[in-house]
Amino acid sequence: MKTSELEKYINKRVQLTLINDKRLYVGTLFIDPYTQHCIRKYYKIVNEDNYVTYAFRPSHVKKIKEIKSNG
Repeated sequence: MKTSELEKYINKRVQLTLINDKRLYVGTLFIDPYTQHCIRKYYKIVNEDNYVTYAFRPSHVKKIKEIKSNG
């Protein structure tokens, strides 16, 4: 996935699957603050308990979709 496609989901709650990984990651998508000014940015998923569940590069993303809140 391209970085520009992933940027649309920043600070939104998403459901994410990665290449070569069968797990499903759910949480809010953020740019990793340590790489935000680098050419090769990393992104992270933060779950409801404020734990980073996974950090990844855009090229690792197979599928992403936004989760709409019912409230």
